[in-house]
Amino acid sequence: MRIQMRTREKGMTLLEVVVSMLIIGLGIVMCISMMQASNRYGETAEYRATAINEIQSVVDRIRANSLGIDGYVWGKDGYQNTGYNINSVKEKKVSPLTCGKKCTTQQNLEHQAKGLAYTRAKADMEDWLGHVKTALPGGQAMIAKDGKNQYKVKVMWRANPEAEDTSAKSDEFVELTFAL
Repeated sequence: MRIQMRTREKGMTLLEVVVSMLIIGLGIVMCISMMQASNRYGETAEYRATAINEIQSVVDRIRANSLGIDGYVWGKDGYQNTGYNINSVKEKKVSPLTCGKKCTTQQNLEHQAKGLAYTRAKADMEDWLGHVKTALPGGQAMIAKDGKNQYKVKVMWRANPEAEDTSAKSDEFVELTFAL
């Protein structure tokens, strides 16, 4: 009795190894892709949390110095039409109230208090805007008066600023409207 060996199966083990290596390689590539997406989403969440903290900071400053509210209104007229770069539009200037020679002592004191509050507000804004600029990539901010006592605070930043491809860069913002 003769035993026959099958010679047709000689390369089958090698083919199985190649297919399994291909599957393992695809799995590794997918794991790396998921880790990159996780890092990207974590970075976006960090920027959003920083922007929210900055907004809370300036709103607290405004509420503490409500007499100088006009000094906090900072931004650009028509910023909605200029897109991301709100600095491309002329800055809106707001000046404190002045009192003429016909003022009483009480009115003079009120105007002096408003002037000091306005000066404090401008110093707060300079500090806050500088902090927004350094805390967020391409960070910019504005505060606008929307209604009688309605104010809008908007903090913007550029997500993925290191990307060379401009289509990979995206503009993000957080906005809060509050009333005094």
